[in-house]
Amino acid sequence: MISILRHLRSLSRSERGNVALLSALAMPVVLGSLGLGAEVASWYGGKRSLQNAADSAAVAAATNASGSYVDEARAVAARYGFQQGVDGVSITAVDNGPLWSRR
Repeated sequence: MISILRHLRSLSRSERGNVALLSALAMPVVLGSLGLGAEVASWYGGKRSLQNAADSAAVAAATNASGSYVDEARAVAARYGFQQGVDGVSITAVDNGPLWSRR
């Protein structure tokens, strides 16, 4: 028992292997942070892609000369890879008229 305590004391005073120990303790935190950063970047990219498709579809439908707003919005959204009824995608375009006439 005494030899074990003596060995532990000498081990606690030794500086050999400190870098390996600290690296082993820090590695899960570093890898977890990298993984979280990659996941957040993926979420942001997906959200940005959806917003770009929605904005383009809205502008195209609003500037469309014919009365088929929904068809124009669906066509533009399809160019961005979002098709009606595929993977839970629902594309809805509504013509509410100009903003200044709603008062």
